[in-house]
Amino acid sequence: MAYIMDKLNHQTTRIIDKEGDVLYLLEGSNEALLIDTGMDTDNLYRYILQQTDKPLKVILTHGHIDHIGHTGDFPESVNIYLHEKDLDIYKSHTRFSNGKYQASQLSFRSADKLLPMPEQFQSDGIRLEIVPLGGHTPGSVLIVDKINKTVFTGDAIGSGCGCWMQIEGCLTIEEYHTHLIEACRHLEELGVDETWRFCGGHYQQEYQSRVSCCNIPDLRLLKDMIILCQRILDKNTTYHELHCMVRDGCIPYYTSYGKAELIMTKESIRS
Repeated sequence: MAYIMDKLNHQTTRIIDKEGDVLYLLEGSNEALLIDTGMDTDNLYRYILQQTDKPLKVILTHGHIDHIGHTGDFPESVNIYLHEKDLDIYKSHTRFSNGKYQASQLSFRSADKLLPMPEQFQSDGIRLEIVPLGGHTPGSVLIVDKINKTVFTGDAIGSGCGCWMQIEGCLTIEEYHTHLIEACRHLEELGVDETWRFCGGHYQQEYQSRVSCCNIPDLRLLKDMIILCQRILDKNTTYHELHCMVRDGCIPYYTSYGKAELIMTKESIRS
């Protein structure tokens, strides 16, 4: 197996695939929840069966291929949840057929077999709250584990080296700014503060930051992202052109404030 794993706490196992994608397995007394499915070449369902014998559910933080790459490995008896605003992105990303994504070795569940994201998941020993944070994709979510004081962020605020807002399907910076403010308010209502752990979707990106040698996501990064988006909207920040994946006909730029880093196009500033 290509996966490696470590324990974050007594309930949570972090699983890292060979691409650096991070999945999280949470185990309660009578149920297990898997966050994201990654993009490794091994059968993920068989691997998860080696880790737990509890009934399983799968929660997808958003619809990009590196977070949905093995949804088809799971039998239909395993419920898989995705925010309905990301269904179109999910459908488009299941159509990759070759290239760096090795899609020929991935397996996808039909989008009409996914379930809409509820506001919370509760079972004996597990209590998760779902906080929408559209931007990187329209239906990106934060998953809040109140028992273990952990927030699973997927790619919604980046995983340490910047949130990607320059690719097809991203919302505008103006929309992202609004959703960041709403999400921050929601998190604070749930009791999230600077002592909580934030867990991103890509392990290696914590060490690829331009603002710190190890830029671990946290509540401060989210709040700095709000300020950064406001500075972009106010035309009060500097940009550096990058060479990276971008929507057709656009140029990607990098900008930062505090712990927050963002890659964007100038066409994405306002709707």
